Amino acid sequence: MFCRRCGANNQVGALLCHNCQAPLETKAFSRGEAAGADKAVSLDDLIEGSPVVSRHLHDPEASLSPPPPSKLSYTSSVEMAISVTPPPVEATPLPTPKPPDDSPPVHPLKGSNLRAGYLNYLQFDTGLLVLAKFATFRQRIGAAVYDNLLLATIIAFPGAILVLYLASQDRFILLPYRSMLEDVANSFVRPVTVGFVLLFTLLSFLYDLLLTTLGGQTSGKRYVNIRVTMPDGGSPSLATAFFRTLYGLPINLAFCAAVYFERFEIALLSLPFLLGLVLAFFNPTHQGLHDKLAHTYVVHSKEMIENTDF
Repeated sequence: MFCRRCGANNQVGALLCHNCQAPLETKAFSRGEAAGADKAVSLDDLIEGSPVVSRHLHDPEASLSPPPPSKLSYTSSVEMAISVTPPPVEATPLPTPKPPDDSPPVHPLKGSNLRAGYLNYLQFDTGLLVLAKFATFRQRIGAAVYDNLLLATIIAFPGAILVLYLASQDRFILLPYRSMLEDVANSFVRPVTVGFVLLFTLLSFLYDLLLTTLGGQTSGKRYVNIRVTMPDGGSPSLATAFFRTLYGLPINLAFCAAVYFERFEIALLSLPFLLGLVLAFFNPTHQGLHDKLAHTYVVHSKEMIENTDF
């Protein structure tokens, strides 16, 4: 490439003459034109577009070599990841702790959604809610009559044997005078009657105490399909059964005293205890006074409903 000022021959692509340092004319390729087409570039445009030439024209002592590349700072991907500020995250408020509930636990019998007329309790081994229907007053009377007849029959056997033994004696059969009959009645009938009543009272107490503790059912209750139970559905303990059975002793003892002293008004002392038993007829849970004092219930042993939809 020849310089127009001094005529020196320069290398192809040189921008300045190596002899006179005059700018050289060159040709540039235009991207918008077809391949192989040349486009002339003016010196003014070339000077303005070349930072090296522009710097040399303003400062002839400056070197034509391009300036050294600036030192680039290198940042690792880990530093970039750390330096990136994450978007702000809205803090989720912590749930406010509820104050402790100091109210007593709800009794299984309490609750407006539970069915009336049934004893409601939970079976802890299965987690089911059990509904046991309360026994009716008629069923309880029937069970008591059955048990008393059974005990009277058991006691009647030794009593019948004793009467037959005394009847075989001459002094009991050959009673020529009325006064002797009265003496026998006073000396035999009344003490024997009181003895039988006391024996019946003792056997009835032990009978009810043991069978109620073992399974909550006497023979009479088993016959009519009812049983004595606690509020949680379990059988009464020995202490609970003792306290519950003890309620019937004053009734039998009052009748024994009335027979022995021939003062039947003494039997009226048992009237409050009898009214306590009749209370089961008017009570929605069919509890007698002895049941309320011992915290027991008498329910059906067969009619039981298990449900969890409550």
